Amino acid sequence: MTNVVKFPTPPLRPNLEACRQAIALCEGDPNMLLFVAHLGVSLVHEKATHGDPEQALVDRLAISFLALAELLGVPSLAEALL
Repeated sequence: MTNVVKFPTPPLRPNLEACRQAIALCEGDPNMLLFVAHLGVSLVHEKATHGDPEQALVDRLAISFLALAELLGVPSLAEALL
């Protein structure tokens, strides 16, 4: 048996300003960026304590994506993909 997840209509977009702020807190530290990327993916299954849970999920994944892009040295390319 599989779980089929229906995509929301309209599609959710990450809150890029909040995501950028989360990445800025790392101050370019590779250990912090890797930690933030790991947490973003790990917390996907946790319900948000406030606000829209689906938006929180999208934001967490976007933060992970941006943190990894920062580590790889391509942050502007990553934002273009979001």
